[in-house]
Amino acid sequence: NEAVHKMTRFALDPLLDAQRTSGGFPQVWEAPADASEPADLRAGFPETWPREYPGHQQYWYRCTLNDDLAPDVLAVLLLADSTYEDPRYERAIRRLGDFLIAAQLPEPQPAWAQQYDAAMHPCWARKFEPPAVSGSESQGVIGALLSIYRRTADRKYLEPVPRALEYLEKSQLSEGRLARFYELETNRPLYLTREYQLTYEANDLPTHYGFIVSSKLDRLRRDYERLRDTPTEELNPPPRAPKRPSAGQEERIRAVIAALDSRGGWVTQEGMRFHKVAGPVLNMQEAVNNLNELAEYLAAVRGTGR
Repeated sequence: NEAVHKMTRFALDPLLDAQRTSGGFPQVWEAPADASEPADLRAGFPETWPREYPGHQQYWYRCTLNDDLAPDVLAVLLLADSTYEDPRYERAIRRLGDFLIAAQLPEPQPAWAQQYDAAMHPCWARKFEPPAVSGSESQGVIGALLSIYRRTADRKYLEPVPRALEYLEKSQLSEGRLARFYELETNRPLYLTREYQLTYEANDLPTHYGFIVSSKLDRLRRDYERLRDTPTEELNPPPRAPKRPSAGQEERIRAVIAALDSRGGWVTQEGMRFHKVAGPVLNMQEAVNNLNELAEYLAAVRGTGR
């Protein structure tokens, strides 16, 4: 209903306000983006970078791609653009795509870093996230660019993809996976020891982080080639009719609703592993899963006219 739509748009406004002038997004923001920031910087390699963690740099206020922020934010913007007749969402999608183009590093490593400083150079984030090309986040960016092209039919969002795919395919490890980090300019796989010292060896890795990641390059290349060869008028087919809710789905929805506490949250007994906090806690992954189930059910119900 209209009240829900107003609430949703109100919740989306701060996300739009957080988009930097470059089109990128930070991990954290406390106020609208600074409009005086330069908007046309392109990524490059720093002349030098510290080989030891320099300490907390409030990296989360800068433009980031870490932990697949770009594809996740893009998914929200795409859904908002499909739901509301508001041109701001398409503008935000295009601006994010423009940032991803600008954030692609030059040859010989035409892919993406996790984190960028104010000069658009790769920089340290957490003590186990050095300035480097990221085998993981680069794959997420390629997928995001393909999604932006699919929505906009603007081929400039395809242009960075083949160079990045070719580079990443050449950078795969012997077992077909990718290093999370590749040293700037040398392209040597870069790791950290359990004492958080940089190394080229993968024999003493911390166990809480993925320093070697799966390769999605075969699928990404297929997706790229299919989109490249698809006529633009076929890029946005009409949405499929939602499926009718099943009896099992309705039973699950009743359980999800019943599990809400008096505050409207889902509490789990599992504690916070990394922060060493015992349960019960509000588990945001549980909340995301449950909200997705509720949304899918409501779409199915709406499709049947119930």
